[in-house]
Amino acid sequence: MRLASQSQVPPRIAEWSAATPPRSGSGVVWLGAAAGVLAACLLLYFFNPEQVPIYPQCPFRKWTGLDCPGCGGLRAMHQLLHGNVMAALRLNAFVVLLIPVAAGFAVKLAWHRWRGISRPAANGIGWWIFGASLAVFSLWRNLI
Repeated sequence: MRLASQSQVPPRIAEWSAATPPRSGSGVVWLGAAAGVLAACLLLYFFNPEQVPIYPQCPFRKWTGLDCPGCGGLRAMHQLLHGNVMAALRLNAFVVLLIPVAAGFAVKLAWHRWRGISRPAANGIGWWIFGASLAVFSLWRNLI
């Protein structure tokens, strides 16, 4: 099949197509990500990490005996999906409190994509705050 060249396209359509870059398959990526999150939530809802040995063990805890920042995250998510917020916070408060932050960033990124704005710049101070809070949480949960 032979494609029409730019000269064979009426001028008005040629101006529009030149000004509007073709959209990438980002909708498919977002749909795939949403399906993956849904599948993970269903798995965690129906299979308790404390009772079913299908989930991986934490290598950091296995080798050192200490809790990493993510230890208890799966159990916390299981409790959260069942509506037990306090139990989830006791298991891993960092993961539970990170959920609204991550959701906010995802909404901001989706909004920027929908509006056609280029990807928002990463805030360096935000990454430093995240890393420092991760380190403080790790020390706190292993010392107390």
